[in-house]
Amino acid sequence: MAKPLVTICVPTRNRVASLKKSIQKILDQDYTPLEIIISDNASTDGTEAFCEELERSDHRVRYVRHPKNIGLHGNLNFCLGSGDGEFLCIFHDHDDHEANIVSTYVAFLCEHLDVGLVCSDWELIDEEGRSLGTRTHDVKPVTPGLEYIERATRSGRSSIGIPGAMIRREALGTVRFVDDAPWVTATSQFGSRLPSGGRWGTLTDSCGVGRKANSRRVLERSHRWHSSTTRTSCIIAKRTWNVGLNMARRWLAGNRISDGTYFGR
Repeated sequence: MAKPLVTICVPTRNRVASLKKSIQKILDQDYTPLEIIISDNASTDGTEAFCEELERSDHRVRYVRHPKNIGLHGNLNFCLGSGDGEFLCIFHDHDDHEANIVSTYVAFLCEHLDVGLVCSDWELIDEEGRSLGTRTHDVKPVTPGLEYIERATRSGRSSIGIPGAMIRREALGTVRFVDDAPWVTATSQFGSRLPSGGRWGTLTDSCGVGRKANSRRVLERSHRWHSSTTRTSCIIAKRTWNVGLNMARRWLAGNRISDGTYFGR
């Protein structure tokens, strides 16, 4: 039986130095067949020249340059609509991945046919690649969709890391990131808008995903923004996502959050 095609999309903007390192990790994956799409959000730092040469030298690579800045969510949404793979990954231009991350994810999704998305815990690393700690999630290997949504809404934290995750394209459908969402809550909103009857998979080790510390500072501060950003998430959910309407209303009404605190309306 032929193995499923995997599309890896790499959104980038003005990070040619880190892109060169990250893309090599992708090229070194032990899985085939792969198609690799680099979505360049109007970079001005030499990204274009590097990617054009890479496209000429490796048939798996397709380079797309946007003539103007389409924004973070615009670039992510372009990636989600790109490629022909049965499975789709979005890998950041500053992350490191072990050579078996794609094959590990494919094996998981082929074993769990009702799982629409799989991700893993990940390590926070510095610019020299030294580990600063591991971001872990106390979740089951497979989580029902509504259970994930309830957990994410109540805690303000998502166990899905879209950058570095693998999505089954059939489950993705037309779901995209919401343009006006605060980016620190975009992952939770995205995960919540995938089919609620589906299930999400989590590998309880880092699976070789390393994220640079300097690019994660805002995310580490996001807990302090929980009230305002989750409020915005719920307002957007009320507008765009019928299944989440009751959960959003409960949160906005001042329901208790999982850590025992209340946030203002």
